[in-house]
Amino acid sequence: MAIVIKPAERREPVDRREAPPVNSVYLTDEGLRHARCGAVLDFLRRRQALELVFHCRACHEHLTLTEFALSRIPHGAPVAAPRGLDEVFDDDEA
Repeated sequence: MAIVIKPAERREPVDRREAPPVNSVYLTDEGLRHARCGAVLDFLRRRQALELVFHCRACHEHLTLTEFALSRIPHGAPVAAPRGLDEVFDDDEA
């Protein structure tokens, strides 16, 4: 069996300042909040020394962020107000 090995592509280094904004969470005085429902997130664990895992008690959703993403979390409430759980369930029924 023949194996073909492609030469490695040369990629330009990524400038981390150009990384996309974090839009799943935001930071307030109470702590890290879930952008979907506005609830405070609970820290669960650090996975593989690369990611931080959080849990939203209101949505029962897990969120994973890299340590680098922590420096890009916006401060204050998002531009669009978070939707309450009753609004989310109302939209699903329609």
